[in-house]
Amino acid sequence: MTSRTNVLLREPTPSSDSGQDRYEAIFTAENNMPFSIPVLEVVLTNINELASVTAQGDFDGAVMISARSCEA
Repeated sequence: MTSRTNVLLREPTPSSDSGQDRYEAIFTAENNMPFSIPVLEVVLTNINELASVTAQGDFDGAVMISARSCEA
């Protein structure tokens, strides 16, 4: 029998269809024990580097993985 692994996750985001955070659901399904905690602070870093890279305009697309990345 395998032991359960504790996994620390950021604040849960319930999905519209199941009402459960998708990462919590995945880890639980794999016999892990997820613990979700709220985000304490958001700090944007490397803003000048981001602006420099995006100003080049040599991109076919962009993938935003969170609301915070869109804010940046």
